[in-house]
Amino acid sequence: MEHIFLNTLQDRMTFESIYQVTEVIVRETRGAQPPRPYWDLNIRDSSGSRLARVWAPRSLTTEQARDYMTLTAPCFIKAKLKTETYNGDLRLVVEAFEVATDVDMSVFMKVSGRLETDEKLMLGMIEAIKHPLLKQLLCDVFAQYKDALAAIPAAENGRYAAIGGALAQTVDIACLVSTLSVNNKDKEIVTEIAMTAALLVNVGKCMTFEQKDGLWSLNTTGRLFGNSLPAYEVISAYMVSLNVETKESAELLRRVLHAVAAAHWAGAQPQSYEAVLVRHALDMTDAAAHVDNLASASGSGDFTAFDSTTKRCYLRTPNG
Repeated sequence: MEHIFLNTLQDRMTFESIYQVTEVIVRETRGAQPPRPYWDLNIRDSSGSRLARVWAPRSLTTEQARDYMTLTAPCFIKAKLKTETYNGDLRLVVEAFEVATDVDMSVFMKVSGRLETDEKLMLGMIEAIKHPLLKQLLCDVFAQYKDALAAIPAAENGRYAAIGGALAQTVDIACLVSTLSVNNKDKEIVTEIAMTAALLVNVGKCMTFEQKDGLWSLNTTGRLFGNSLPAYEVISAYMVSLNVETKESAELLRRVLHAVAAAHWAGAQPQSYEAVLVRHALDMTDAAAHVDNLASASGSGDFTAFDSTTKRCYLRTPNG
C-alpha cells in the first residue's frame, strides 16, 4: 500500500494509509444540542502531524466516549480517511481504522538531507588534526561510533531531530569551533584540542537516545545524567588504550575530556579556552534549533536569550 504523506493532502481525497497515533483526545461539538462526542487522533509521519477526527456513535455521551475508545497512544493504525474543507480549513476524518501490525518504519523517520555531506566533512576534519595522539583517539572512537551518530537524532525536536541529526550537530559544532578559534593560530594545539572535543561531544548520545514506537527520545540514563557521563566513559575507555608516554600527553587528553564534560554538564564550568569554545558552539547550535520552533513557543514577543542550563529560548513578553 502506497503511503500518503500528511503534507500532500488536498481537499476531497479518500484514501487508505498507515499513520502513527501519538495522542487520543476526547472532544464534543459546540453549538449542537445535545453535543456530539468525537475523538481527535494526533497522527504523524515523517512529513509532519495532523489531527484526524473519529466520530463517536450518536448514542454515546461525551463521558461514555472517554471509556469507549480502546486505542492507546502511541500506536500505529491502518485507516480509511477522507479530507474535507470546513470553515476554510482542511479537515481529516477517519471513516474506519484498525491497529496496524505490518509497518514500514522508514515513512515515520525524518532523515537528515546532509548525511552524505556531513560524513565527508567529519572525516575531513579528523584528517586535518595534526597531533598524532588526538588523531588516533578520534580514529579509534569513530571506527565504532561514526555509523551510530549517522543513525540517531541529536534532539527530540528541532532541526537536529532526524536520522543523522547527531552527526549534523557534531559537524556544526566543529565548524563553529573552527570559526571561533580563527584568531588563535599562534596556539594551534589549543585549536586541535577544541576540535577533538567538538567532534567527540555527541558520542554520549549514542547511548542516551533510543527509539520506541517510532519516536526517538532520551532513555533513563539520558534523563538522569544527560550526555556528558556516557561520553566521558566512552572517551575515557579509549584513552586507556592509547600509548601515553609523557605527562604532556596525559594533560592533553585530560583537557579534551574536560571540554567534552563541560559542554554538556552545567555543573562543570569551563576551565580552559578550548572548553569555553566547545560550550559556546554547542549552545549556539542548541539555540538555533530552538529558534526554528519559536513560532510554536509559548509566550509572545521577540527572541531575547538562550539559557544553556535549561536549553530554552526566552521570549520578551508584553509585561517585560
